Amino acid sequence: MGAVELVSITPNAMELLERVASVCYQKKANENVIKKILDAGHWSVFEHCYATFHIYMSVACLLQITRHRHLSFTVQSSRYTKLNECYETGDSSIDMAVGIAMESYQSMVPVWGTEKAMYGMPKAALYEVYVTGNFRAWLEYLPKRMCQRAMKEHRDVAWKIKRILEKEYPLIFKAAFPNCAGCLDKKCAMNLYFNDKGEHEHE
Repeated sequence: MGAVELVSITPNAMELLERVASVCYQKKANENVIKKILDAGHWSVFEHCYATFHIYMSVACLLQITRHRHLSFTVQSSRYTKLNECYETGDSSIDMAVGIAMESYQSMVPVWGTEKAMYGMPKAALYEVYVTGNFRAWLEYLPKRMCQRAMKEHRDVAWKIKRILEKEYPLIFKAAFPNCAGCLDKKCAMNLYFNDKGEHEHE
């Protein structure tokens, strides 16, 4: 549940980015140049590199992640396949209600078929999804969905993606965090905090 798997990522992305960045000023670029470009927010060069993930997520989470329109999605069909698992919230009352709805949906499938039965499917039903984005799209997505204000399931997915991307290309994704210092939501009860250097201490 909430599984996130890296399927494909641009190989030698740093070499590609240095080559792409060098055309801007007709001067050979290096990692320091890439870092400056990243810090300056001139992210168009990062659109040349891609990462694809295989994710299990609920309908509720799917409805949110598809708002990020620079990402590309291929989703398990609810018309032609039967869904069998649900996301567990940890709230026994909600999970019990979801379980009843899922049993009802599954009982309708043999009678009405998956296309009609899907209307009775709970939003907690888990889908198999492939998501592809260029590095710029991931850089813009991560801070929004790693934020403590994001839905817990979606936040967990974003953190898993972040850790994978940071492991592959730490220079690019190490600093991908919510902008808590610049957040305008004064009512936000954040669990993230800043250390003495003004950086996030995170999970």
